[in-house]
Amino acid sequence: MFQVRTLIFARFLVIAVGIFVLCQFASALCWEQSYYYLNGRAKTVFPVNVNRYAILTDLPSNIAIIDSTGDIMRYWELPSGATRASIAPLSDTSIACVYISGITPRFAVYNISGAIILAHDILTTEYSNQSVPCLSRAFDGSYWLSGCFQDGATTEGLLIHLSAQGESLGSHIYGWSGTSEAFYRTWQLPSGGFLVTGLANRSNQVITNRMWLLRCDSSGDTIWSRKLDRFTGWGNGVAVSSVGPVVTGPMNGDSITPNRIVTVQFDWDGNEIWSRTINEDDGYGNHIVISPDGNIVVVGYVHLSTGFQMTGICYTTTGEQIWHRYYNSAGSMGYGGCLTANNDGLILCGFSSGAYLTKTNLWGLLNAPEHATIGLPQTTGLMDNYPNPFNPTTTIRYTIPKNSKVSLKIFDLAGHEVTTLVDTHQSPGEYNVVFDGRNLAAGTYFARMTAGDFVHTQKLILLK
Repeated sequence: MFQVRTLIFARFLVIAVGIFVLCQFASALCWEQSYYYLNGRAKTVFPVNVNRYAILTDLPSNIAIIDSTGDIMRYWELPSGATRASIAPLSDTSIACVYISGITPRFAVYNISGAIILAHDILTTEYSNQSVPCLSRAFDGSYWLSGCFQDGATTEGLLIHLSAQGESLGSHIYGWSGTSEAFYRTWQLPSGGFLVTGLANRSNQVITNRMWLLRCDSSGDTIWSRKLDRFTGWGNGVAVSSVGPVVTGPMNGDSITPNRIVTVQFDWDGNEIWSRTINEDDGYGNHIVISPDGNIVVVGYVHLSTGFQMTGICYTTTGEQIWHRYYNSAGSMGYGGCLTANNDGLILCGFSSGAYLTKTNLWGLLNAPEHATIGLPQTTGLMDNYPNPFNPTTTIRYTIPKNSKVSLKIFDLAGHEVTTLVDTHQSPGEYNVVFDGRNLAAGTYFARMTAGDFVHTQKLILLK
């Protein structure tokens, strides 16, 4: 009897220890942190080394070093009057920074303890203090600083090439006659050269601000330049997927419709392959992270009925939506993100009553071990579209639990097929598809979804 009890107790102890270890693992993998004493937005996050991450906040501008569980190890405020800061990695123990001091851009290097290693003005007469700087490190160890050049009423995109010590190596101005341009984000290419995105504004056109994407060689000379003329808005984030450059930003089709998060995939010649829109008002796509399996994760925020909400959206390189998540409570906004140092998850940063960070697994989920099926749909389903009734667009949401051939078609009241929204093989996940009825007559329509043996129809009401 004693041996039986001892055996039962030993098994219970093993199970308890296992559960404890699993819980510790899960909590270490995914976490949320709000830094209320950092009174600004967390705009940038990146790994400094395998155990440390750097974050940049604004209002005021602070640099903070956090550990792999999100706890702040130290932070320091940039000099008084510093605005519009940008940071970039330098080594596993130091960080490069550019900020505007008065009307002058200034370059500084800090170690991860906050001690300043060097600081000096960037000698240029071209850089506008109205620029939103983005400092990007090239593969040769130099930097490119993006922003804008202002000459009277004319504003043009500007790139300044900096040495590893922040000394100016030359500058390049980009633009078209009668336009106003600015750069917001730069992405270095391993093969040499870089991509830069921002806006091109034509004041004599009905649609003014356009997303602008530029590819340059390692000397800063233009290889090609593209503007998306069908959207108002601009490019906030740029990255490179396996098929070419991908850009996100806030855009809409006219001067009245609220901003929506739009993501556009280009090929290497600058031709548009696909674009996707999140049909929620006041949407801002601000950053892109490429996951280890090559998927595209867009970080931003939208305006829901409860207020602004930080969001992440994951697409395949063919534009299929894998997941769409919301983070924290109402009033949160997403601005940046990165892969973890060991590529086991995502760290997203933004604002929620102060700087806010969250670490998720690669499915965008909190509190679930990586590669777990938690959060994946368990059944196939076609949910109610929203809004309904609608004018002119509505979002249709559906889920599939396994790889399936999915068809989603719209029919009118007489049973005639109006359009096909989806007709392809898709991986497990939750999907959102926008149905645009602006060219259709008001009335009742039906969305019919088939996936394997699943068939379901729901009613849509279009108002005019």
